[in-house]
Amino acid sequence: MTVYHNYLQMRMHNQLVVRVTILRKHTILLQYHPERSCVSIMIWAWNDGCSTLHSCQRELKKQTNVTNDFKL
Repeated sequence: MTVYHNYLQMRMHNQLVVRVTILRKHTILLQYHPERSCVSIMIWAWNDGCSTLHSCQRELKKQTNVTNDFKL
């Protein structure tokens, strides 16, 4: 099963920002930090099944086996 339904890359303040939609339900905006070689969560948008930050983190961990910082 593919976790990422679609993604969009854009430049913002000289940083790479990626918008990811997971399973057509959860949308997150990630920001890449080159100095740390990781990605952090900038903005969340969720549906009823992912209504809190904690449940979104739990869902992301289930789907992608990651934590708050996504090592690349």
